[in-house]
Amino acid sequence: MESSQHGKMAATEEQNGHVEPLTPPTEKKLEVKDKYWLILQLIWLNLLILPYLLLEIYRKIFPAPGKSLKGQVVLVTGAGRGLGRGLALGLAKEGCKVAVADVNKDNALDTAAKIVNRGGVAKAYFTNVAKVEEIRELREAVTTDLGPVDILLNNAGLVHGDPLEVDVEEAIKGVIAVNLLSHFWMVREFLPTMRERNSGHIVAVASVGGLVAIANASAYVASKFGVRGFMEAV
Repeated sequence: MESSQHGKMAATEEQNGHVEPLTPPTEKKLEVKDKYWLILQLIWLNLLILPYLLLEIYRKIFPAPGKSLKGQVVLVTGAGRGLGRGLALGLAKEGCKVAVADVNKDNALDTAAKIVNRGGVAKAYFTNVAKVEEIRELREAVTTDLGPVDILLNNAGLVHGDPLEVDVEEAIKGVIAVNLLSHFWMVREFLPTMRERNSGHIVAVASVGGLVAIANASAYVASKFGVRGFMEAV
């Protein structure tokens, strides 16, 4: 009796509530609205890339001849040791006449002697690149001894790091003078003759400190960031 009454109530609810069966979910396929436009875009992109690809293939098959440095006069500052010495020796191996400039007399003489002993041409110069008058004398001496400078390689630098609040004033001034201001004085002294001859190269050595700040080395980092900015401006 109860079951029959329950069945009647369920039937009545379906009739009064207008219950409709749920339709099963259907899968919707993603369609490109304008596939022809997409194809044209892809073709255009490939056409843009193609010339560069062909150029790189051509360069691989027919590489450009390397530039000869033989006979070029190169001035390397800070060439008494370390990176500067390595650059001086490498350039001498390429046939350059190397002006070895360094504030340390013995180191400069040693680098120049190594070049000469290997059959190269080099002369040592004792110069403090932080002093404008010594740079002027350096240019005159190198021009007289080896000829006008073809490649100026500003490498001289000081590595210094201390917290700013305890850093000595003179140490900060020294780092900025050698690492940054010397580039101004060197370029100002040698650039005019390069322009007159319509020939020459100027290279500045910075460091990772010119790309990423280093803690407790504010003067050094500032000088190297400054070198990058200076060279981009020149």
